[in-house]
Amino acid sequence: MIEDQTRIIHPYSSERGNVSRILVTAATVAGLAILGIQAVLPSSAIGSGDLDRCYSFRDEGDVTANRLAGANRYETAVCISRRAWERSWTQTVVLARGDKYPDALAGAPLAANYRGPLLLTNTDAMPEVVLDEIQRILVPGRTVYLLGGTSAISDEVRSTLDDLGYRTERIAGADRYETAIEIAKRLPTSNFFFATGTDYPDALAAGNAAAAFTSAGRDDNNPGTRPYAILLTAGGEVTEDVADFARQRANVYSDPIWFTVGGWADRAASKVFEQHLLADRFVGTNRYDTAAQVAEIFFDLDYPYRPITSSHPPIDVTLTTGTNFPDALAAAGTLGGAWEFPLILVQNYSVGDHGAALLNDQHGTVKYLWTVGGLSTVRESIVDEAIQILE
Repeated sequence: MIEDQTRIIHPYSSERGNVSRILVTAATVAGLAILGIQAVLPSSAIGSGDLDRCYSFRDEGDVTANRLAGANRYETAVCISRRAWERSWTQTVVLARGDKYPDALAGAPLAANYRGPLLLTNTDAMPEVVLDEIQRILVPGRTVYLLGGTSAISDEVRSTLDDLGYRTERIAGADRYETAIEIAKRLPTSNFFFATGTDYPDALAAGNAAAAFTSAGRDDNNPGTRPYAILLTAGGEVTEDVADFARQRANVYSDPIWFTVGGWADRAASKVFEQHLLADRFVGTNRYDTAAQVAEIFFDLDYPYRPITSSHPPIDVTLTTGTNFPDALAAAGTLGGAWEFPLILVQNYSVGDHGAALLNDQHGTVKYLWTVGGLSTVRESIVDEAIQILE
C-alpha cells in the first residue's frame, strides 16, 4: 500500500513550540511494582517457579531499558501480560488470532475497558503458554472475548475455554469492518478513532491511544471521559454500515469526539461526515510519522481531548516494530491499556526521524524505555539510539 504523503501539523505539536509530555498514572506505578513477580519462559515448558527469561533490562544511568520478548508472538503477548496483570484484578481476557490482523485491530480498547490483557492464539488450538496465562490471571466464570468468526478462532478453542469454566463471547461480523462495529457495540461511547482496515500500522497507533484513553475514562456520561472505540475504513471509503453506526451512536451519546488516524481514514471520513464532527486529524508522511504524531499529541497532558488530568512527569515509552503487527497489537492492548504508555513504531535499522524527534522532546524526562519484541524485530542498536537521544 502506498502511504499518504500529506502531513498535518498540529497546534499541540512540538513543531509549534509545545513540548509534549507523557503521562504516568497510578497504574504505571503498580505495574512497575510487580516487575519482580511471576514470569514466563520463552519456551513451552513454563512453571510458576521458573526464572523470567522473557524479560530483561539494563540500567543505562538516567534511562532503564526493558525488553519483553518471548520465543514467538504468542509468548511475547504472554510476557507483556505477566508484567501487567494479576489474578486479583484481571476481569477479562481478549483473545485474537495471531497470524492475521483484521479482526484484532479494534481489540485494544475492548481489553482496556473490561480490564484485561489482549492475548494471541492460533486458529485451531491455543498455545499452551497462552492457556496457562489465562488460567493464571482469570478466575473461572469470568469472560474471554474471542475476536472474529470460526475461521479466525475455532469452536475448538472456545470449547477448551468453556470446559475450564470460563464464559466465552464471540465478537464477529461479516467482515473486518463489521467486526469492529460489533466490538464498538460493547463500549458505551460515541467517541471513535477512524483508521484504515486494509493495513495495520495506523490502527495499531490509534488502538494504543484508544486503549489508554479508555483505561483512564469513567462511565459518567461526560463525553470527555467516555471510552474510545476503533472503527475501520475500507481504505479511502467509509462503508455504509460504519457510517450508520457512527451516526446512530452520536444520537445515543451526545457530543461525540472523533479522530482520524492516517491518510486513508482521513480522506474517507472527511468525505462522509461533517467536518465539525472530526475533532482532530492525524496524518503523517508515513506510518512512523503518523504513530509519532499520535504518541506525541494524545499523550500531551495539555491536549484538550484527553480524559486524563494527572500531572505526573513522563517516565515511560514503548518501542516496537512498525513492519509487523503482533507485537504492537499486544503492546497496545496491554501496555497502552493497563499502563497507558505511548507507543513508537520503529523501522528495521533505526528509531526513525519521527520517533527520534518525539524522543528528543522527552530528553531528560523518560526514565523507562520498554521494547516489545526480540532482537530480530527491534535491534539492540535501535534501543541504544533511543537511549542516547533520551539522555
